[in-house]
Amino acid sequence: MKVMNRFHPTLVMLAMFLVHAEVRAATCRLSVAGVNRERFVPGWAALDQECGWEPEPWCWHSPPFGNWGSDSNYGRRVDGDQLGGWRPEGGHLQWNSCLYFYPCPGQNCGHYNFPLPDCIHQKSFDGDNNAHGSKYVGMYVSCPEDTNGDGYCDRGGCKEAWAYAEWNNVIALYELDPWYSPPFYCGRDDYVDTLYFPPTYVSLACEPGYCWAAGTGWAARTSSAFTYAEMAMVVNFGVYIDDDYCQSQRFLNPRYNCLW
Repeated sequence: MKVMNRFHPTLVMLAMFLVHAEVRAATCRLSVAGVNRERFVPGWAALDQECGWEPEPWCWHSPPFGNWGSDSNYGRRVDGDQLGGWRPEGGHLQWNSCLYFYPCPGQNCGHYNFPLPDCIHQKSFDGDNNAHGSKYVGMYVSCPEDTNGDGYCDRGGCKEAWAYAEWNNVIALYELDPWYSPPFYCGRDDYVDTLYFPPTYVSLACEPGYCWAAGTGWAARTSSAFTYAEMAMVVNFGVYIDDDYCQSQRFLNPRYNCLW
């Protein structure tokens, strides 16, 4: 008589996977942001996003200047200061966004600002670094533990988060028309351009309970239709997030009952 195996190999592998997933259910949560600087728009760029020709009669625009936002791998566009220009308008630094009606004949410093005194292009101010998005990223880690018996965790937790990378850095630019007054919708955000950047990679310095701030160097955009900018990636901080499994381990094993 053939004796059947009580434990099917597939079930054994599944059980091992579930145990492994449970052990690594704790996370090191990173706050990650994309920042930009050296924003530049040439005078010959074909911009018509803020020319005041919205078809709705109840809509009011203020050509030619508009605030620019972005969608990126770090977050969605907001009516804030994601990609500041140079002209103070409406509480933001805005861009001339209607070059069809306001071209650059030279020394038109009311609609262009670079270089002085010619004023034939647009450029953000030196040192004006903007965050175009931020997000939280969770990295699975094992439970913090004390390997030398001094009561402090020295392994596991965020100490396993030794690096972070973003492989597809993209910033899609929009001229913002943010206001909505029911029942009237006034326009939409108008697409401007998309900037592509190389991958970013940063080494992290972490303890089991947290990570220090870290950042990359500045990288120039690799391609776009006409706009230019430089970007960098910043990890603002990291913090260990406990889970039920790691909490139970502290009652079962003194190695896990440590301070992080």
